[in-house]
Amino acid sequence: MALRGCDRWKPLTRRHCLRALTGATLAARCPWLPAVAAAKASTARRCLVLWMAGGPSQIDTFDPKSGHENGGPFAAIATRLPGVAFSEHLPELAKRAGSLTLIRSMQTREGDHARATFTMHTGRRPAGSIDPPVLGSVLAGRLAVRPDGLPAFVSITPPGVLAREMIDPGFLGPQYAPLVVDTGNAAAGGAESGTLRVENLDRPGGVTAEQWERRRRLWSQLQAGFAERHGATAVEAHAAAYRAAMRLMQSQARRAFRLDEEPDAVRQRYGRNTFGEGCLLARRLLERGVGFVEVAMNGLAPQDVLGWDTHQQNFRRLPELCGALDRAFAALIDDLRACGLWNETLIVWAGEFGRTPKVNATAGRDHYPAAWTVVLSGGLVRTGSVVGRTSADGGTVVERPVSASQLLATIYRALNVDPHTELLAPIGRPVPLVERDVKPLEELVQQHG
Repeated sequence: MALRGCDRWKPLTRRHCLRALTGATLAARCPWLPAVAAAKASTARRCLVLWMAGGPSQIDTFDPKSGHENGGPFAAIATRLPGVAFSEHLPELAKRAGSLTLIRSMQTREGDHARATFTMHTGRRPAGSIDPPVLGSVLAGRLAVRPDGLPAFVSITPPGVLAREMIDPGFLGPQYAPLVVDTGNAAAGGAESGTLRVENLDRPGGVTAEQWERRRRLWSQLQAGFAERHGATAVEAHAAAYRAAMRLMQSQARRAFRLDEEPDAVRQRYGRNTFGEGCLLARRLLERGVGFVEVAMNGLAPQDVLGWDTHQQNFRRLPELCGALDRAFAALIDDLRACGLWNETLIVWAGEFGRTPKVNATAGRDHYPAAWTVVLSGGLVRTGSVVGRTSADGGTVVERPVSASQLLATIYRALNVDPHTELLAPIGRPVPLVERDVKPLEELVQQHG
């Protein structure tokens, strides 16, 4: 089985070797990073990112501006938090507002999809020669202990046009790349089109177990000989990714990806769409000890890309998108509480930026990184609160501006990782996860010490 996201390291180049070599050096400096260190984690913590590809409108979701001309046609509804309103299209989340923390004062300087996605996943603007790892790759070996065979980092339906910005392990090397779960293709693998599936999880048709085992042994022999002759750390990193894939093929843990094991009522509760199924799969993975899962909501159909990029017909498209989000997010909150994972899980709802308060000539909203909203949930943060505030017209942050690096520092802190931990970049320079002068939102995570 191929791990998507690893193929870019073939063929091996000098730069790739430097990346992998740096990863090996980094493992010596920071022994908690390798996947094997997961078994030594003192506490099992999990992170689930719900990524709204395209950038959702904050005014039409979690920061409505009712009564202002920028507010649009959607009504604002009361939530369980006094004085806090959501869009009318998020009624289930409004009931569960006590399980959420709203950061209504996000502020970045990136209005391009790719650059903004990179910044939100690394805490850095794209610049210079350093190729930093994304959040999931940094955390892959640090979080919950996972059963043999399951990966530490799973990315569900990342949008192809922005996949690199979401799943690239950077200088840590391919062993920290995620397993990607995407929608099936009937012609390619026999799966029902639109069904979430792991590519090449099963043996090729016509290949018996005995034949597969012979091929595996032959690969191991060839790989060992190549490594002995060339001795490159990158060779071992590449081989490690393939060994992980083969373990998953042989492991009973692969049943985590079998959504047909879930009762129909549960699948209906999450929603019979790509995002709903992605959230249900994420819950199954978290239950089995996977430490970091990201579910991208690109739209509602398998072919959709950047569904929240509502330059046109924003108010026609948002009710359906919000309805699917509301249903699946609420189901996740309920199930994590019911199965006992709430207190060790952090959920992050975010996109790459917000959308303009002012409605454009095509009834849409354009890119807007100056003032927007991110939502946190789970027992690892103080929920039932609001951080920051925007102006009455939604145009500016007027209280407690929060940067992308501050958000990541807060995520690291909530997950019991020092946000100033240094990684060694290929040029030999120590690079902290976030810069030294960036502080997390301590009021959200201070109870975890």
